[in-house]
Amino acid sequence: MQAGSRAAQNGLRPGDVIVATSAGQVDDLAGLRAGLAPPPPQLVLLVTRGNVRGQLQMR
Repeated sequence: MQAGSRAAQNGLRPGDVIVATSAGQVDDLAGLRAGLAPPPPQLVLLVTRGNVRGQLQMR
């Protein structure tokens, strides 16, 4: 993840694991990229951070 990226600006941190998006389950990086092409106007990520799972609203 790059500093200043959309993900970083919305709270995604190094070490976070994206397990799903509002577009569906994510099994690997290729699946994540495919599900985000083209980028949706609204996106929610289901993220695991340590032992906690939560949602990040991407703006």
